Amino acid sequence: MIDRVRIVTRRGLVEIYWEEREELVARLRRLDAARSLLGRFLDAGTSRPVEVTADEESVLADVLDTWSRDVSALELPSRIESLRRAVRADPADHAERDASKT
Repeated sequence: MIDRVRIVTRRGLVEIYWEEREELVARLRRLDAARSLLGRFLDAGTSRPVEVTADEESVLADVLDTWSRDVSALELPSRIESLRRAVRADPADHAERDASKT
């Protein structure tokens, strides 16, 4: 049985559990702005990764921020927090910081 869903962001691959995906899908269903992102989650299932566009990352970040405010820090699943960090981070900022270290 496959119990994880892979999500590809600009920052890399994040895996979440199927139950977390179900909660995320329920939250995405509440927003008209998340329609295309919701479609990606429904189409991908577990056989292939959900590929999130840069525009969809912004919507996803807002949904994940709301989720984190709805629950205590201890109740937010760690994989959801990892996904939240991945879509909140700006890869260009990391590239600039890395370049300044050399």
